Amino acid sequence: MAARYYGSISREVAALCYAQPLVRSWARYKTRGLGWASKPLELAAQECCSFRMPWSGSGVLVYWTEEWRNRTELLGGVVGRLESLGWPKLIDTGWTDWDLELCCGHSTAVQICTTQEEHGRKRRLIRARYRVRLREFAKTVFTVSLMIILGAAFVHVGMASACAAVLLVALATIWWRGTRAASQRLRIVGGVASEITLIPLPIAARSRH
Repeated sequence: MAARYYGSISREVAALCYAQPLVRSWARYKTRGLGWASKPLELAAQECCSFRMPWSGSGVLVYWTEEWRNRTELLGGVVGRLESLGWPKLIDTGWTDWDLELCCGHSTAVQICTTQEEHGRKRRLIRARYRVRLREFAKTVFTVSLMIILGAAFVHVGMASACAAVLLVALATIWWRGTRAASQRLRIVGGVASEITLIPLPIAARSRH
């Protein structure tokens, strides 16, 4: 009787050990592939400030503190805010050149990398570098489309040129929508920075610190 009992427990433990990596992998790939299907992003009042994302999709946010605030406090606040909204994100596992990746739709994402400088007397300068990138799904679609267009050029140059123009317009539209969505995510960064009393530095003041 005891042998049957312990044998049943062993099978259950084995099943859990087998299922655990599958569940974790499914959660990660669901975030990467289906993160765009989450509910709309709702911004708090302090996060509805004006922020213009450059067309290049990259830049730096700079904050000053004299209260020993840490960059990890900023990242932790952003993660907590996104979790409360149920919005997907990826956190650096130690093998990437970014700290946080926020989904901006099924085609784009914005990556955030933070650094901080010590200036003594509880003063710190925190930088949050951001960049918008195409997600793997969009890269695959555009690569396949480009290969088809190049193959069609050997058959009909005019048709291939028209398809290339459509592909270029589609890419520009996706990039434009991605930068707009990334602006919303970065407003959350600004809102969290305001909550922990980080002072945003204007462009003219950045070179003095």
